[in-house]
Amino acid sequence: PGPGSADWRRLEPGEDLGPRAVLLVHGLDGPGSIWDQLAPAHDDAGHTTLRFEYPNDQAIADSSVLLDPALRRLHERGVGRAAIVAHSMGGLVTRYALTRPAFLEHDPGDRAVVDRVIAIGTPHAGSPWAGMRWASELREQAERLFAESQPEAEDLYRFSFDGSGQAGADLRPDSEFLTELNARPAPEGVVFTCLVGQM
Repeated sequence: PGPGSADWRRLEPGEDLGPRAVLLVHGLDGPGSIWDQLAPAHDDAGHTTLRFEYPNDQAIADSSVLLDPALRRLHERGVGRAAIVAHSMGGLVTRYALTRPAFLEHDPGDRAVVDRVIAIGTPHAGSPWAGMRWASELREQAERLFAESQPEAEDLYRFSFDGSGQAGADLRPDSEFLTELNARPAPEGVVFTCLVGQM
């Protein structure tokens, strides 16, 4: 976004982003507007702020695979180090991505190094709300439809590949996905901060 604004823009080809960036990772059925207040504050503070988007209804493990090439693209644009701010399920996408054996075994010299993760409301032990995900899906689609007066066909087409609800199954407490993820050690060299609450 631009300074003091929540207007997002696409990167120009070959655009240099500077040595450090903040990558925002949305949660389940989060259309991205959750960042519209945070991102301008980051920009005003001089941070390069970007959104990482993924088909959020597919299996979380599948979404996490997409983070590695995103970090490589950041490196190609001059970013050496990145911090990630992740909302809800985005924290699980991030944790899984940073602890995947294929990610850890690959030479990190050609991707931005993640050295900080801030997880906001991430259900690390699962969520009893996972069975009610139809309500958040309805909210997501309504927000996408009404967010812009003239949505581009490309944007509407992109979200037709959102997945078919596998992420909801992964979010259930004691799911196979969470059992595997929570057995993994935390990634080395990454400072994790978790913002949590109860309701």
